[in-house]
Amino acid sequence: MPKNKQGGKKFKKQVGEKDAERELVFADVDQAYGIVTKLLGNCRIDCDCSDNKKRQVHIRGKMRKKEWLNIGDVILMSIREFEDNKADSLMKYKPHEVKRLKQMGEIPDSFKQNETLVNETLDEDDLGFEFTNDKDIDDL
Repeated sequence: MPKNKQGGKKFKKQVGEKDAERELVFADVDQAYGIVTKLLGNCRIDCDCSDNKKRQVHIRGKMRKKEWLNIGDVILMSIREFEDNKADSLMKYKPHEVKRLKQMGEIPDSFKQNETLVNETLDEDDLGFEFTNDKDIDDL
């Protein structure tokens, strides 16, 4: 049987989807913009919201294994009515969409891009390890 050189059925379907430009979605009454600060596991993340609160956000099933969230990504979330400190993620914004939202004034300029946030969280001093020389151990 010959090898499949161009991909399967899913490959053929996804070719047009990547190039398609989607419509920009704005936040409604019970929605807010957030930036991912920590990945908690079990489909949960910590976010800093546009209303200056920290919330624990649940990644909904439609986004699981289709859109991967990383530290520094900007998302749209739905705030729960019965729990103010929790929310549900609705969609992830692409970098060019984030720039457009900042230009329109929807997102505050205090939201940082991916590279700066990741570099701030991964300092070498915060690793918790202290290395000693072999000479110091022999002197003891």
